[in-house]
Amino acid sequence: MDSYANAIYYTLSTIAQTLAGALAVLVAFILFRLGRLDGAVTTGQANIQARATDWVPLWKSLLADPDALHARMRAQSNWDSPQLWDALYSAHTAFYLRPRLIRVFSWALVCSVVDIALCFWALPFTPLLASSKCAAVPALGVIVLLGSVCLALYTWLIFIVVKSPKQPPDPAKKST
Repeated sequence: MDSYANAIYYTLSTIAQTLAGALAVLVAFILFRLGRLDGAVTTGQANIQARATDWVPLWKSLLADPDALHARMRAQSNWDSPQLWDALYSAHTAFYLRPRLIRVFSWALVCSVVDIALCFWALPFTPLLASSKCAAVPALGVIVLLGSVCLALYTWLIFIVVKSPKQPPDPAKKST
């Protein structure tokens, strides 16, 4: 193979390896975060179930507007704990963050698998691609563009995973 074919070959293999490695690390972080989100939702539901026999309407109120539920329930003694409201606000945030995280992760996974597959498909054709710039430019352009989309989705996922959730209101400020 000539140097142009070598460059194409190593570009394709590097893109595939880089995306596969980055995706593997990202999957570990996403699974860890999903576990924590599921735990927050479970804890929130358990806290509501422990305080109310008819807990489903309260759960729906929490999901719709946690501030309104907090204002309505704070007068009751078994609903007055700051730790309880921290858990309930965390459950609210986790409930809505989880589907968003899964949606973006699904797109990142699909784009990554398609791009890696395109790289694997193109590798045996590197001599042909090297001899025809009319084939090489669009093929490499699509692969590089899709790889860039993958990196943008990975970045977006990292921001979703590490983003601080909305802080619950301070009960001391609410009561004044």
